[in-house]
Amino acid sequence: MNERSSLTIQRSVIFALFVRELKTRFGAYRLGYFWALLEPLAHIAVILAIFGRSSRIIPGIDFPVFLITGLVPFFMFRNIVSRLMSAVDANKGLFDYKQVKAMDAMMARLILEGIIHIFVYVLLISSAGLIGFDIRIHDPLGLIAIYAILYLFSFGLGIIACITSALFNESKKFIPILMHPLYFISAVLFPMSLIPQQYQKWLLWNPLVHVMELSRTSFFASFDTKTGNIFYLLAWTVSALILGLSLYRLKRTEVLASA
Repeated sequence: MNERSSLTIQRSVIFALFVRELKTRFGAYRLGYFWALLEPLAHIAVILAIFGRSSRIIPGIDFPVFLITGLVPFFMFRNIVSRLMSAVDANKGLFDYKQVKAMDAMMARLILEGIIHIFVYVLLISSAGLIGFDIRIHDPLGLIAIYAILYLFSFGLGIIACITSALFNESKKFIPILMHPLYFISAVLFPMSLIPQQYQKWLLWNPLVHVMELSRTSFFASFDTKTGNIFYLLAWTVSALILGLSLYRLKRTEVLASA
C-alpha cells in the first residue's frame, strides 16, 4: 500500500477538524445556522431604530446596505481572530495524535469563519435587494480583492493571538476587550468623509479603516474614498502573516505544551 503524502494527511486532518467545528458550533442549537445571522441582524436593527431606515449618510447610498458592507467584514475579522486565538485550547485533546497540528486547528476555524461570513454577506445583501434597496456592485473584482486581503490579515493576526494567548494567559482577556473600541474607530458605521480632517490622521493608523473605505469604493459607484490606501493595507497584511507564521514556527512546541 502506498503511504499518503504529508499534504494529503494534513488536508484530511483539516477536513475532519472542520466537520468537528461545524457540529460543535451549530449542532447544539435548535436554530442552528441562523445564529450566524443573528448578530449582524441585531446590530442593523438597533442602528436603524436609532437613525431610521431612510437615513442617507452619503447621497445615493442606502443606509442599510452601507451598514451591511461595514458590519459583516468587521465581524468576520473579529471572529477569525478570536476563534483562532482559542483554537489550541478547544482541540487540546486531539494533539496527542501526531498527525494533528496546531496550525490544522487554526486552518479549520479560518475556513469555517470564511464560509459563514460569505454566506451571511450574500444573504443580507440579497435580502436588501429583495426589499428594494440598490445592491448593484460597482467593482465586484475589487470588492473580492479587498475582502481577500482582510481575510489574510485576519489570519495573520489570528495566529499571533493564538501564540500570545498560549504563552501569556492575560492576553486571552485583553484581546477580546480590544475588539470593542475597534468597532467604533474602524469606520464601520460611518465614512471617513464625516470625520474632521484633523482627526482623520489618527484613525488612518487603523488598517481596518482602509478596508472599509476601499471596499465601499468598490461596492458603491457614488462612494469615492480620499483616504483608503491599498498599499498600507497590504503592508499590514504581509507583516501580520510573516510575524504570525514566524512565531508559530518558533513557538509551536511551547504552544502545544501549554494546551
